[in-house]
Amino acid sequence: MQPETDHDFPSLERLNRLDDRYNRIILVGQGEWIEQLIKTLHLCGVGETILWSPAVPTGSGDHVVRILSRSRL
Repeated sequence: MQPETDHDFPSLERLNRLDDRYNRIILVGQGEWIEQLIKTLHLCGVGETILWSPAVPTGSGDHVVRILSRSRL
């Protein structure tokens, strides 16, 4: 078993280091539900599905985190 690294799990500390010129939508939940929600948000014009970060496992079952960063207008 390999030790967890900062790259393995997103943390509030890592999110706080992100560029503050962007707003973010952060989704956390069951992977299949997150994928469906991202498609729904795309249909509503929120953001292209390809603009979301890759799914990052949370370490809690099949839950993942995905982030959409959008520049401030």
